[in-house]
Amino acid sequence: MKAVPEIYIVAMHESNLQGVGESHLDVQKNFFQDILIKRNNDGACKYYCNRFFNSKKDDLFLFQYRGRIIASAVFLENVKETINESQCYLLKTNSIKVFEPLIEASDIKTIVKDFKGFSRPQKIKDTSIECFQRINTLIANRTMIVKPELHLNGVQKSHDFPIDDESADLNMPRVKTVEQWIKVIENELTLKKSFMPTLVHLLGCENYENSCGKIAKAHNVAVGTINLSLERFAKRVIHITGIDVQIRQVKKKLCWNIPFIGRYVEKRTVFIWTLRPELIKALKTFDLESYEIDSEQPTALVEINLNAEQTFPEMRDFQANETRAFISSGNKTNPYEIMVRREKANKDHEQILKNLATLLSQKDYIIKNNIYIDLLCNANGQDFIFEVKSNNKQNALSQIRKAIAQLYEYRFNYKLFQAKLCIVLQEKPVQKWIIDYLLNDRHILVCWLTDDMVFDCPNECREQLSQLKIIK
Repeated sequence: MKAVPEIYIVAMHESNLQGVGESHLDVQKNFFQDILIKRNNDGACKYYCNRFFNSKKDDLFLFQYRGRIIASAVFLENVKETINESQCYLLKTNSIKVFEPLIEASDIKTIVKDFKGFSRPQKIKDTSIECFQRINTLIANRTMIVKPELHLNGVQKSHDFPIDDESADLNMPRVKTVEQWIKVIENELTLKKSFMPTLVHLLGCENYENSCGKIAKAHNVAVGTINLSLERFAKRVIHITGIDVQIRQVKKKLCWNIPFIGRYVEKRTVFIWTLRPELIKALKTFDLESYEIDSEQPTALVEINLNAEQTFPEMRDFQANETRAFISSGNKTNPYEIMVRREKANKDHEQILKNLATLLSQKDYIIKNNIYIDLLCNANGQDFIFEVKSNNKQNALSQIRKAIAQLYEYRFNYKLFQAKLCIVLQEKPVQKWIIDYLLNDRHILVCWLTDDMVFDCPNECREQLSQLKIIK
């Protein structure tokens, strides 16, 4: 069994960062996203430290500067090379992340009980898989979205950091907790005119980001409509959470930096909104898959073709890194198509799907999919249709209901009448009767993730799924 990677907190001293700058943002931008990246050679870059760590490949380095964790990277190997008595470590270039908001000692203490603070370089004593997963979740939620331009050789050249001299302050979180955002969303869901369409749209976008112009185009409204909706939303957030009104140097009230982190791209011609990590976590506690766009951002009237039939595309070989194309029915307001688009764009959904395909491919089974069917596997002449659902405790039942309906529809429309059906979940449902219902009444197999690459299932279907190499 592969050992759990260890976690090291690496203290960065100002004497090793001459010419980089003094602030946390300076070190993130000028060192991690510039100097360190430029050392890239065949996917690895050199980091020099005057302290020796007895680390092994795939261990995690958390870089601490002035009392906060500002970045992380995955360790590859030690190199027999020194500069000014500093040890050389090779880091995986594409693993380097910088954080916004920064990770505090209190954040680590909520995960590691005996953590004493950032007084010295140290190894995290808790080496359990639970601790490692929770640290990685913390990292994922704090990672700053930075999309660098690249040289042809893959070395990063320049960066889309925020907008001006004020930007470090502008992008600091104003609503600081997930719980506050949950209260805001609960209020939004009660309103006929709300900002939820934009939030739901961004939740389905890659990296949870888009420009105001593209959001407006997707909803067939003017940019001014989105901005007006944002201003009204900001007022409601300020009222509910009690945060201060923020005024820029140009004497204008700030709205966008309440729900978003902002930055310019394309030579400062386009401004990108990225959902804040705390808001993303809050949104994911709600079942928003069936949320309908309404009122505040009205869509233009379109002609509905009542005679249009849904096109069911042919199956094709599964491609793990390829975005699935969508074939429209011709009905521009088909809500089923909207639901499918949103679901397939979900990052958790896509990761579970790739994990599942990796396990199935171990036995060289024929694996196919299309925009509707997540995975179709032919194992020794027996077809299996898999429907993947990202879920949590709040939405597990509604997700499973959708999966049941989809599986029956796919089996019928593709005339796979002897195919066995399987629902693949992100978490095990807490309601015990659901398992009994799926297995014994619906005759549908079910399994769920227990960690990033390990699935588990009820004993009743363990034999079938273990033969497919999904379950050990």
